[in-house]
This record gives sequence, C-alpha cells and structure tokens, in this order.
Amino acid sequence: MFERHTSVTTSRVLPFAPEQVLAIVQHPEQLIRLNPLVVGCRLLPPSEATVPSQSGVSPKGTLGEPAAGGPAALPGEEQPGEGAGEGEGKGETWEIDDRALLLWCIPFHIRYRATFFNTPDGSRVYPRAGAGVRLENLWVVRPCEGPAGGGHAAEGDGDGKGWSRVEERADIWAPLGLVGYVKGTLGKAHAELMDGLERRLGELGGELAD
Repeated sequence: MFERHTSVTTSRVLPFAPEQVLAIVQHPEQLIRLNPLVVGCRLLPPSEATVPSQSGVSPKGTLGEPAAGGPAALPGEEQPGEGAGEGEGKGETWEIDDRALLLWCIPFHIRYRATFFNTPDGSRVYPRAGAGVRLENLWVVRPCEGPAGGGHAAEGDGDGKGWSRVEERADIWAPLGLVGYVKGTLGKAHAELMDGLERRLGELGGELAD
C-alpha cells in the first residue's frame, strides 16, 4: 500500500505568558479535554501502556521536517521502555473516548490511545490512529510580542503578564487514498483545539491549578 506524508500546522498568538500556556499543554488530561469530542479519558498504568519508540522522528522541540523514517511505531510495532528523547520527560499513555457521527447522523464512540511526552517548550503526542494512519503531534510554546498597538489588561485581554505564540504541528503518514481526508479532518479539529486552549485560559484567568 502506498503511503504519503503530509502535515498540518496551526498557530495562535495568545495574551498569556508561556508558563501559563504550558500548564495546559504539558498536562495531558487538560490537553485531551480541550477536544470537544472527548467524553472520557484515563491514564493507563505501566502494565497496560506501551511507549512508542521515537527514533527517526523530527528533532525534539522544533517544527522542522521529520526524518524520512517517519514517526514512532504504532500498534504492533511499539518498543516498551523506549521513547523519551533528550530534554523530554517521562511518557504517559492515555486511553481516550471520543464521540463522533457515522454518516453525519448516527452517533458512535471511538476509543484509542495516545502517548504524551513533555519537551522543554511544549509536548509531543503519539496518537494510535489505526487504519494504516500514523500520527505525531508537536506543541511548541514560546514568548512573543503582543499585536501592534494592543495592550494587555488595558484592552481586557489575558492577564497582562505576557504573550505567547503557540504552534501545533500534526505530521501524518497515511495510505494514499486516506491522506486528504485525514489532513482535512485534523486541520479542522486542531483549529478547534486552539480555540479550546484560548477559551480555557480565559476561563481560568491565568490561575491554573498544578
């Protein structure tokens, strides 16, 4: 089966300091629940989790092109005990339940797993997609200047403590007949994740719990 690689990058400038954004981006459950389709999730104990190997993937903490070898191995290819690259934290594997619509009208649930690693400036996520689709998501959070002419608290935006540029890149390896559908679906979903992140930060007013 012919496989093709593509990617989707979503970015947003937010009126919150990087450490406040990272409190969500580096917290797997908070990040998972930004997705409005999620109905439940649980952290898997080590006895149930397998950690994907990260050999052959893009440099840690960057949004550069991935190596030709593709992303981490997925179902049937996992290498237990491997995964964390230089500067990355210990991985956590989560089981996630999503709701979706079949033929746009019949509700059903999807259960899948994803492994999360913290990087110095964000996180790296390996969802187990199935159907011959392999995914790697990289979140990068960096300080930046606010929009020209725009204040922080003066305009009621954020908390007045700083601005962040948040970039999320999804690398996709999929069968030729599926790659367009997967890219379109992820592009829409990840724009909604950015909306959810901004909304969640606004709700918490920058006062995120540990």
